[in-house]
Amino acid sequence: MIHYVFLYENVINRVERSKPTYASNRNAQSTELEASPRRKPLIVNGARQVGKTWLIKEFGKQHFKTVAYINFDNNQRMPHAFEGALSPERLIPMLEAESSVEIDPSTTLIVLDEIQEVPRALKS
Repeated sequence: MIHYVFLYENVINRVERSKPTYASNRNAQSTELEASPRRKPLIVNGARQVGKTWLIKEFGKQHFKTVAYINFDNNQRMPHAFEGALSPERLIPMLEAESSVEIDPSTTLIVLDEIQEVPRALKS
């Protein structure tokens, strides 16, 4: 199972001075969801400049061996990457090349930042 961007409301304590912080005690439900092979990707949205990217990267550092970060904003390669088939076999090598990270489905979190710039990517 490939790990995509995902966060759970109970992981976030509050936004303070534009820096999100983790709840001091994550509950067992979030740990169970992290390990679940049936987990779905999560889309994190919110106001500009409140720390969404920082929070996701910090979460990835703390809970995964590697984080493959791809920013779709002003990225001319990503629309072309999602023009063809949306199979993981086709997309993963492209995401690896773009992020310079070898993606291991069991230990890598894939972060697709500003994904709304390529609407077809949301379907993948």
